[in-house]
Amino acid sequence: MDFNNSVSIAAGSGIVTMFILFTTIVIHILFAMGVYSAAKQGEIEGSKTWFIWPIDWSFAVLVLGPFFAGIYWIIHHSTLGGFDESAIERIRSRRRQINNES
Repeated sequence: MDFNNSVSIAAGSGIVTMFILFTTIVIHILFAMGVYSAAKQGEIEGSKTWFIWPIDWSFAVLVLGPFFAGIYWIIHHSTLGGFDESAIERIRSRRRQINNES
């Protein structure tokens, strides 16, 4: 067994590991910045984020990564989320109508 060859393989795997770690950190930061920007833009346009503030959404994405950015997107921007201001307003008006009839 050649000791020099084993050392070079170990050093190469450390470089690959550091590259993957750096890439992962950059991806988490970019996704967190994107979610924060989208959430703040939504607040400016009169919409609001669900459950938590925009900074909390971005922190969760920073920690949990693109998977959680997908959850943010499903809740706030897709038709799967079902959190539509007009739908909620229809439910509230229906509730008011029922209460007025009682």
